[in-house]
This record gives sequence, structure tokens and C-alpha cells, in this order.
Amino acid sequence: METELIFKIASVGIVVAIINILLSKAGRDEHVLMVTIAGVVIVLAMLAEKILTLLTSLQSLFKM
Repeated sequence: METELIFKIASVGIVVAIINILLSKAGRDEHVLMVTIAGVVIVLAMLAEKILTLLTSLQSLFKM
């Protein structure tokens, strides 16, 4: 796996964690879940091409 992609995913995780901490301390607990879901969606969007490549490889492997 590309190290650049790993660092991008890690940076999104760190940013989401910091925002969650700040929102929790500010008493905005209802927004913490939305920020977490947004972070997951962003990471899945970054991984969409890799997941598609994996599924295509698996499909061609079992097509024999």
C-alpha cells in the first residue's frame, strides 16, 4: 500500500480526533457523532479506488 495514502488516512483521523475533543469540551456532544461519520466517509472516499481494484482482482481470480 502506498505510504502517502496511509499518511492521508492518519491525518484525517488525527484531525477528526482533535475536533471531537474540542467539541466534547465545548458541550457540543451532538456534533461529535456527525464529525466522526464525516471522517469515515472521507476515508472511504479516499479508499474507493483501491477497494474497486481489489474487487476487480477478486472477480478475475474466481472467474476461471
